Amino acid sequence: MNFVDVAIPSPLRSTFTYKNNTGELLAGKRVLVEFGKRKLVGVVTTDKSDFEGQYKIKDVLQVLDEKPTFNDIQLITIERISKHYMHPIG
Repeated sequence: MNFVDVAIPSPLRSTFTYKNNTGELLAGKRVLVEFGKRKLVGVVTTDKSDFEGQYKIKDVLQVLDEKPTFNDIQLITIERISKHYMHPIG
């Protein structure tokens, strides 16, 4: 099973893990996800193959991009800036 971390516009300042049932790599692409009772557009920051947690994981509802909006270099730069300024992505 595949999982993704998604940065969504939320005051919680964190990425959130969702289930990726498409079988494709989604890093850098925009996706539609359910967040609480709302549906929001977010950006996949990381593809991962496993998840260690106790809570229920929701599915990615829809992949909105054919090609990534952010390439690998841009995602690495975003992560470095996040660490440098001690401000989480999301």
